[in-house]
This record gives sequence, C-alpha cells and structure tokens, in this order.
Amino acid sequence: MTGIRCLFERARNILVAQGDGNWIRGIENALAEWDAGNHDQARSIYRSMVAGGRGFAEYNIWIDDYDQRIAANYELDAIREELWRAINGYGIS
Repeated sequence: MTGIRCLFERARNILVAQGDGNWIRGIENALAEWDAGNHDQARSIYRSMVAGGRGFAEYNIWIDDYDQRIAANYELDAIREELWRAINGYGIS
C-alpha cells in the first residue's frame, strides 16, 4: 500500500466514523482514481477539495467531549497536511 493511498484511507475512515455525507465522495473518488493508476486525476480531485484553504481544509470534527474533539481534529489535520505535501511532490508517493 502506498503512503498516499494509506492517507486517503485514513481520511475516509474518519469521515465514515463521523457520518460525513459530503467530503467522503471526494476522498473516495480520489482513492478510486489512485487505485486505477490515475494519480494525476487523484491529485486534481484532492486539490480541488482544499483549493484556497476552503472546503475540506475547513472541515472539522465535532465531538462533545473537548479532549476527544481536539485529538480527532489533530489527527485529521495531520492527515490533510501530509496528503497535501505528498500530492504536491514534497513527500511520500
């Protein structure tokens, strides 16, 4: 499993656990393109999701317990940051 694929899966798992019905589509489409070998298309899909620091870049997890919410959002932020670096050629492939 490649690093980018793993990151897409981790993001998808978080969204599924949170019951997201919006951003999950983009992540799943990017993952499907990645698996099909269409890496440029997968990158394009993800870039469009976070363009201009909006959209998925602003998504956050709401959990009533403050400590759990902070931890969950920290994990998601780390995944998004690593995905961004990776798809833009600054990290894993």
